[in-house]
Amino acid sequence: MFLLTKEQQKLRAELREFVDHEVCPVATELDNRGGFPHDLYARIGKMGYLDAEFEYIGSGAIIIEELSRGLASLGLIVSPHYQCTELIACCGTETLKKKVIEPARRGEQLFAFAISEERGGSDALGVDTIAVKDGSRWILTGKKCWVTNAGVADGYVVTAKSPSAERSRSMSMFFIPKDAPGLKVVENRSMIGLNNSPMGHIILDECSIPDYCLVGEENVGYPLIKPLLNEGRLDMAAVAVGISGRCCAQAVCHGKRICDVQGRLPDTWCARSERAVWR
Repeated sequence: MFLLTKEQQKLRAELREFVDHEVCPVATELDNRGGFPHDLYARIGKMGYLDAEFEYIGSGAIIIEELSRGLASLGLIVSPHYQCTELIACCGTETLKKKVIEPARRGEQLFAFAISEERGGSDALGVDTIAVKDGSRWILTGKKCWVTNAGVADGYVVTAKSPSAERSRSMSMFFIPKDAPGLKVVENRSMIGLNNSPMGHIILDECSIPDYCLVGEENVGYPLIKPLLNEGRLDMAAVAVGISGRCCAQAVCHGKRICDVQGRLPDTWCARSERAVWR
């Protein structure tokens, strides 16, 4: 049986209080209105929850679950941000780390993980984006699809193949700032039930970035991306658990209100429902 550590239990309790007091009261309004929740994201950063993944190793899923319990879009927003920040902190150049890591942890910057392409779909190896070294810069050409946080992110982590790639798994990873020449965001869309989490495509039209934006070594990006993909799957499971936990809690509350009007439901039903609520 998997049990949370005392630090993780404390983190979850603090998060639950934060979500109950600051997220849940505005969740319906935010979802109905749509658009990225800038103020709420900044508040999450100031509270230290974008840094907790690094303070309490393995706590990212706990944070995402609790945020999703209040507003599902938040879990979807934070997941790729964690992935990118973790990757850069581990494998980025010192120059890149100094520029982006601390602002990312404070919630002053937001990242997006852009690896999917039209031909490859969910196949991480289906990469047609090309990266060519030009002096002290890299020039990238291609298109990335279904990018969460597209249009609001301050930077994108992308995969590309360079001319020196000799194997199907030979790919490189790059960080592209939002103001990089040749970067364009298109087809920004909302998703049902996730109206505050933007999704779109990015086009790299001879996009030029400094050489320090290479993350890891050239042609060895696949070993770096594998654990991030597994982490992303766990994050999406956490989003689903957060949503279902809130749904169950709301159903119990609704059932109790019906009891007040139509008579009491069987005690066994209420007891089972309350035990099912994720605590």
